[in-house]
Amino acid sequence: MSRDLFREISRFVYFTDNNNPASATERVWKIRSILSTLETTFKEGYVLGSCVGIDEGMLPSHNKGPNKNIYEEHTPPLGIQVVELDIGRADDEEGAQSMDTKNGPASVIRNIACVFRGLPYEGRRLVIGDRFYTSIPLAQHLRTMGFNYVGTIQTDRKRWCSQLNYPKKKRRASTPRGTFQIGSTF
Repeated sequence: MSRDLFREISRFVYFTDNNNPASATERVWKIRSILSTLETTFKEGYVLGSCVGIDEGMLPSHNKGPNKNIYEEHTPPLGIQVVELDIGRADDEEGAQSMDTKNGPASVIRNIACVFRGLPYEGRRLVIGDRFYTSIPLAQHLRTMGFNYVGTIQTDRKRWCSQLNYPKKKRRASTPRGTFQIGSTF
């Protein structure tokens, strides 16, 4: 093997010590330095737009022996459940960034603060969430942080005004199509 070929190959080969004490506590200890390098490189070279959406998703598992279930209609999805940060509008093809899998408004605030830390932007950013992540306290807290938050909401969430509940699920014949009511938190 020539010296130049060895240098080219060794650029992409990564060796770790298997007796490292971090191996007992962390699952990804072998590739932690690679992940941190990718994260810093991505943050330095990418600028987020003014419109950001948050959603949950599933990274598929491609193992050779998938789990079998007796009842096919109740088979759980196989893979890793993640929180996605969708950048841009629906017609943009910029993809999503996976983040931590903890639930609740605290994780949404932590993830948004982590993503937007150190990025310059004039004005307020728009964050779009689905019904699983939307709550009144979350919207109020993000407003104080300088974000506009839009999303549908589950009516069993904290601080939901019961006067906004709709008495009928079907549209009355006298109500024209396309009408709606808006609830405001400020």
